[in-house]
Amino acid sequence: MAALPIGGQFCVPIDSHVFTFLSEVPANLQQAFIEEMGVSKDAVLRVAKGFSELVGFNMALLGANITLGRTSALQRLTAEKD
Repeated sequence: MAALPIGGQFCVPIDSHVFTFLSEVPANLQQAFIEEMGVSKDAVLRVAKGFSELVGFNMALLGANITLGRTSALQRLTAEKD
């Protein structure tokens, strides 16, 4: 996901798996995945913004309060269940 090129043709052709992840998976689970996999938060946000501009609606992650690196994924997921 983070390896998608950025620029004039940053998500052409569209990677349907990445689009589905960014548009359908809840932001808290996306954050946990990004942190656990060591993916660049900035790269993912750029891809999410690009998809948002392309389709005309915000990806879930863009509306989320990004707190990567402050708590573990397990801590965030456990806190949301309480």
